[in-house]
Amino acid sequence: MEAAEAFAKCSDSTRSKVGAVLVKRNRIISCGYNALPE
Repeated sequence: MEAAEAFAKCSDSTRSKVGAVLVKRNRIISCGYNALPE
């Protein structure tokens, strides 16, 4: 959960900061955060 919160801080959005971490067998296999459209 701490990792998702850390990734959320990377977001450029001013309204919502969302972070996600995908875990399989206690290992992080993917992570990301929301970003503004380009």
